[in-house]
Amino acid sequence: MIVRFLHQTSMELLLLLKLRWPLLLPAAAGVWMLIHTQSPTATASQDVNLYAFSEHSNILVISTVVPVLLGVLMLRRDLLHPSYEWMLRLPVSGAGWIAAKWTAGFLYMSLFTLAVHLGYAVSALRMHLPLSSLLHEAVRFSLIYEQSYGISLALGMFLGVLLPLRFALPVAFCGWMFGSIFLQLYVVRTFRLTELKAFYLHPLIDSQLLENEIWSPVLTLPDQADIALFNAAFGLFLLCASWALLGKYRPSLHRGRTSVIALAALALSGAAFIPYANLVQSRTNHQLELAAVSPGEEELEPNHSYSFRLYSIRIEAARLPDNSLQARAVLTVPTESGQLLPADPGRTHVRAHVDGYATFLLYPTLTVDSLQVNGMEAQWQRDGDKLSIPLQQLDAGSDKQTVIVTYHGPIDEWTRGYNNESYLTFIRQGGAYLPANIGWYPLPGGDSLLYKPGGEASIVSERQDMNRFTSADFDVTLTGFQSKMFATLPSAADDKPVKRHFSAAGVSGVSLYGGAFERVTVPGEPVSIVTTPGNREESRRFLERLHERRQYFEGMTGERLSSLRQIIYFPMNLVESPGINRQQYTIGDTFIVPESQHGNLDFYLLDTVTNMLLFGDAGKAINAPAPAQHAPDPSLVSEIRWAFGFMYNEYLQSSAIDNVPVLSDPSLNDNADSYREAIRQMIDAAVMRGDGPKVWKVLNRFRTQGLRLPVPINAAGMRETPAYDFPVITPEEWLREWHRYMPEDGMPRIGSDPN
Repeated sequence: MIVRFLHQTSMELLLLLKLRWPLLLPAAAGVWMLIHTQSPTATASQDVNLYAFSEHSNILVISTVVPVLLGVLMLRRDLLHPSYEWMLRLPVSGAGWIAAKWTAGFLYMSLFTLAVHLGYAVSALRMHLPLSSLLHEAVRFSLIYEQSYGISLALGMFLGVLLPLRFALPVAFCGWMFGSIFLQLYVVRTFRLTELKAFYLHPLIDSQLLENEIWSPVLTLPDQADIALFNAAFGLFLLCASWALLGKYRPSLHRGRTSVIALAALALSGAAFIPYANLVQSRTNHQLELAAVSPGEEELEPNHSYSFRLYSIRIEAARLPDNSLQARAVLTVPTESGQLLPADPGRTHVRAHVDGYATFLLYPTLTVDSLQVNGMEAQWQRDGDKLSIPLQQLDAGSDKQTVIVTYHGPIDEWTRGYNNESYLTFIRQGGAYLPANIGWYPLPGGDSLLYKPGGEASIVSERQDMNRFTSADFDVTLTGFQSKMFATLPSAADDKPVKRHFSAAGVSGVSLYGGAFERVTVPGEPVSIVTTPGNREESRRFLERLHERRQYFEGMTGERLSSLRQIIYFPMNLVESPGINRQQYTIGDTFIVPESQHGNLDFYLLDTVTNMLLFGDAGKAINAPAPAQHAPDPSLVSEIRWAFGFMYNEYLQSSAIDNVPVLSDPSLNDNADSYREAIRQMIDAAVMRGDGPKVWKVLNRFRTQGLRLPVPINAAGMRETPAYDFPVITPEEWLREWHRYMPEDGMPRIGSDPN
């Protein structure tokens, strides 16, 4: 029987290949992948894996039409052929005949998978991708391709035996459109019926969860395993139903038996759908529970009005075998006469959720086991994400209180947003994401951790302003995390792989990133980049360019520029909350840069990092008028910052290096262009007469006095007014400092104003 099946499969495969045109299609798919990944443009990500993901989506959405139509043609070709009556005499059962055709078609479609990955491999090796990363991605997407082709082929064969050719072909095309495009882009997104993902012919359009090289395999394994089980069972049903329907054309002595087998296969596919449906339902119910205890966007208050000062926090956290978190946090809180001190220097008191209580924020899925205040067991109240203790339990005679919280619970927050799925936070065996603002450790006050954006009743999103005024000493010890762990704190001296230890003084919070990331460094450059293997080469080139700039600016400023320690750079759509378009941001001395296909470690980002080294901010000026108290006096802070880049440009030109400017900040006043032109003329004249070192003395004088621009906080979709103003440097102050070193210079006329 097996021999007859193999012979029949061989014959079907030969008949298929003799058509010749099918041999061209896999080669075309491979060439497509090669062309679109071999040379990314300079303004796009240089990560070949991210590019390949985009092309996998394009290729798979188009190529799945081939097995659907091929399944129809393979069946109708024989059922309509004059020799079909003779073929009925072959010693091959109807089941064997159907199985042989599916096997032959599946082997042919595997040529697509092979060709696509050959094209990918050529580009990956050309761009020096590590072999381990290449093989990892090839295997991951090969499984997706084969699963998609297998179910698509079974669907085509079922339609081929169910309908006449004049109906089967248009119905098959509509089935491909629905299962490959319409179901993903409209039905699931519009009605948020995540359960229907099991019926996708391929999963790569609605695919944010699949584009992260490190985290996607870790997070999507449960979903993909359940969907693969259902696909296998449903594909078996389609083939059994095709066998049963074959009785219309090929008489069978046991037609009733084939119908029973098809019904049994249908019941089996229904049972196979239950695990995935239960998984989605449990996640959806949990999201609804979180939404029920989260305020709407219109109900939010600024978090900093409730936050209080913190001296230090020591966290001992362990990952348990069930991927939950077990932790102990020791917080040292300053007080005055038993009262909390506001973290915001502009406030005189801390707002209270409940009068007479001090309130911490802790993620609502975490259960408090015990709470101590100054070594004594204390009472507490828990309401959603709020953990409150009576102020009367504090020692009014002490200016420092010690609060110890022991807690545990699951950290695995899937959420379905408007058009995407994402994770707020998670812990898995192969990775972890614990952002500073999510409340995986007790936060000193705040309005809420989560909120419902845009009035949605079933969507939750994280808030971004949790740690705005926090400045404390952090010490974090991790155990049980089997993957590599990276933090926004430096590793302590006693750091070991089995017991990770991070600590730093005077920081706003700590975020943890776990997974098979790589830390890229270059000799002599203190800044490192934590990224995916696909970004290793691009990160190395970026650090080399950064080191060249560092050498120049440190030589001109005469000091070590050490405000930045590391850059975290990889695709973060997977952890992008609904309602939040995650942009570049900083936590302490760490710069977090979400990677996208059309944004890379380019010279714009190099300018931003240069601003961080020089001025301590990410170079985003406030696009608003000067505050009222400074309205009569324009500030030249933006123009002076621009002058650093202008001097560097002069250095590049004089050194015959590519002229790549440090981008200037958006202007802060209406006469910015005039002031900038005047400063440019002054600098040009000084450099021409050999006073370039004096120009640097002027610029450094202002830099040491502070040229930092406050970054507006995007809190729950509303932009808060910064609690402090940008530095105000008047033209008179600029001239006064300039004349200290070059008294003979005057300032060129600005605009049409005679003054």
